[in-house]
Amino acid sequence: MFKFTSMECACYEASVKSCSTELVLKANLTASTSYFWLLENKFGKLYQRQVDTNEDGDLTIDLSILPDGAANEFAGHYLLSLRAGDDYLQKVPMTFGEDSTEYECVMFNFIAIDDDPENPYNVIQ
Repeated sequence: MFKFTSMECACYEASVKSCSTELVLKANLTASTSYFWLLENKFGKLYQRQVDTNEDGDLTIDLSILPDGAANEFAGHYLLSLRAGDDYLQKVPMTFGEDSTEYECVMFNFIAIDDDPENPYNVIQ
């Protein structure tokens, strides 16, 4: 099991719609590649899974592994990190959009918001 903290690096900050069951990460990752994602809540509880990116390099994180009711605006922040390599110990830098800044983690909160098809709040990009 891995433990990580954002105190050592700058995290990309985002908001995710409350009660989302999945999170799509558009972080300019390598297409059709296996990664190991780590998700830590404000109490230090760690969730982790292996997942492959799609042909566009997007990675979908299944949030249904969180306990019932944990994906709400009162849950506080979550930290997301990616690992790769044969032993999944290599940190994976992420970039978003046209910005070339590399981030080692994403810090996000769940927010209460109405559905907006033009701005889906379960996609971090």
